[in-house]
Amino acid sequence: MKKVVALVLVLMLAVGMAACTGKSATSTETVKVALCMSGAANDQGWNQAAYEGAKKACEKYGFELAYTENLQPADIVTAFADYAANGYNVVIGHGYEFGDPALEVAATYPKTIFVCTESNASAENVASYVMACEQTAFVEGIIAANMTKSGKVGAIGPFQGDSLVKIINGFEDGAKYAKPDIIVETAWTNSFVDSQLALEAATAMIEDGVDVIKHCANACGNGAISAAVAADIWCQGDSYDQSSLAPDNILDSALYNLDVVLDIALGSIKDGTFKGDVYNLGMRITQLPCCFPRTCRKMLPRSRSRRSTISSPVRWKSSATTSSATNSLQTGYRSYWPIPRRFDSQYSETALAREVHVFIPKERRLCPFWK
Repeated sequence: MKKVVALVLVLMLAVGMAACTGKSATSTETVKVALCMSGAANDQGWNQAAYEGAKKACEKYGFELAYTENLQPADIVTAFADYAANGYNVVIGHGYEFGDPALEVAATYPKTIFVCTESNASAENVASYVMACEQTAFVEGIIAANMTKSGKVGAIGPFQGDSLVKIINGFEDGAKYAKPDIIVETAWTNSFVDSQLALEAATAMIEDGVDVIKHCANACGNGAISAAVAADIWCQGDSYDQSSLAPDNILDSALYNLDVVLDIALGSIKDGTFKGDVYNLGMRITQLPCCFPRTCRKMLPRSRSRRSTISSPVRWKSSATTSSATNSLQTGYRSYWPIPRRFDSQYSETALAREVHVFIPKERRLCPFWK
């Protein structure tokens, strides 16, 4: 009898311990992950970055991955519910527009974890991961301001959602930080995929004298790149290294390292530490926007501020709430672009800061302005 009682107590203790742990992957059942996207998984932009990031994270943790492309806003709830009803443990919505549908479906499927990017949705089984895309846009604005000959630059976005408005605002802030009198034209296409709309918006800007165009319009933004190629002006890519789309015209690309973001999210599920919340991630510069070999430095303008920037490593000062471990970076690189030595809190890096940076194609580092 004592053995039976002891066995019951052991079983009760085991169940109690399991109930107290976070949501985690079991060793006997493969975790099924679904990725939902607004565009194609091979768009060489926003969605491809997510697909490759999810694939990499799932391979790392031994999860199974399925995905759905080209979802319209009206279809998101149905897609989420279908995956949850079919036993998927994790459903990822890539973009701010997936936040509200995640909350709606999560209430019906409390055992399914929903992960959203660029959203502010949170619940017990819903977490959002917000990238500091405005920080890369700020840097790109500085670059654009230094590359324009006309004094006019442009920025094109898809929809005026918070996660996209901050990019356009960041670009404008960066451009005006470098040149306060610069003219920044903006346009919204109201589409993620219709490249013709971005082509028309960019063409109108070019006809008005704009000679550097930044886009953050997903596949729609390819139209802006096409317009830049036709007019032989600079264009700045978004989300992915887009230099292959226009080798002679892509000046730089803002990279969103979704492998890092989704590794953080799926890693918390793997180790049982997942918690529904909104996580704000920031920018850690892994490569300064433009690095020049010593042989090129004699070609740079001889302004005092730029000589100072070139002659010493750039150090970024973080906001007061930022971990001191990431306060100063890039001791080995030197940069021409007049990166500010300190930003206000909106553009300072934060503790979780590995998922966004600016990439400049190798050939662009050889002083393209004076080629």
